[in-house]
Amino acid sequence: MQVQLHLLKEKFYFPVFICFLLTVFGLWAVYMGREESFRVLTTRHHPAADFFFRYITHIGDGIFILALSVLFALRKKYFLSIGIIIGYLFSGLISQIIKRLLNLPRPKAFFEAMGESVYEVPGVDIHMSGSFPSGHTASAFALFVFLILTMPGGNGIRIFLLLAACLVGYSRVYLSQHFPVDVCAGALIGIFSGLATYWYLVKRDRKRQGKQDT
Repeated sequence: MQVQLHLLKEKFYFPVFICFLLTVFGLWAVYMGREESFRVLTTRHHPAADFFFRYITHIGDGIFILALSVLFALRKKYFLSIGIIIGYLFSGLISQIIKRLLNLPRPKAFFEAMGESVYEVPGVDIHMSGSFPSGHTASAFALFVFLILTMPGGNGIRIFLLLAACLVGYSRVYLSQHFPVDVCAGALIGIFSGLATYWYLVKRDRKRQGKQDT
């Protein structure tokens, strides 16, 4: 029991640590402003990077999340399968409510209103509204935080999962779909959703186990 608690606490260190980094990044983005922070992070582009970020961004898509959930269900890993869907729906609900309440312009609309343009990756359809927060980033962080808390593995696996989530977040800026502050907010929503989903499912399973024992 003590070993399990130690491992669980160790896993929780990663979401807490990334929250700290995101807070620092978010403060920087707010200090620099939406316009300047976006410019700083999109000064360089390359065809290889265009290709990479064009496709890795789809990790935050509902289709990818659903496919991954089905894959775990087929392998009879129902806790993972259900958690992935709940985390996605929870993070998506929060993101969509905020998006519709604020309805802020995305980078392309923002800069075009100033008489400027943004870099457009070939084949990517750039949206114009609903910038804050980034839904793709929220979905990716909800997914990977939940996986970190549930899947076995050492620190290497956890670092890889968090790196993948961060790459999805950066892809939204690189593809001119979001400002850095949008990504930061989406990541925080995703971390909260992943943690809340894990807490809910563990609590539910403990109640079921308690009823079976009695």
